[in-house]
Amino acid sequence: MIVGGIASPRGGLLGPAAQMLRGALASPFVSQRITSVSWKPNSTDLRFLAELMEKEQLTPVIDRTYPFTDLPEALRYIEHGHARGKVAITL
Repeated sequence: MIVGGIASPRGGLLGPAAQMLRGALASPFVSQRITSVSWKPNSTDLRFLAELMEKEQLTPVIDRTYPFTDLPEALRYIEHGHARGKVAITL
């Protein structure tokens, strides 16, 4: 699954597009369906998500929180594939 804005270190010049290309090339040979989905946020959708969060019907999954001073440690944690949710940086 390719989700979010973190590029694979193997992305090279193409960055995240390289992962999408590999997925498209592999698609005919694997049982999983590989497709892309995009979403352009708009104020109506963002208000709806905010309401769900206010009603506690939607909870973001935050794996860890790091202070800004520990940013290098947070990036290492993400790069090693340990994160099971979002990693938040506090200012």
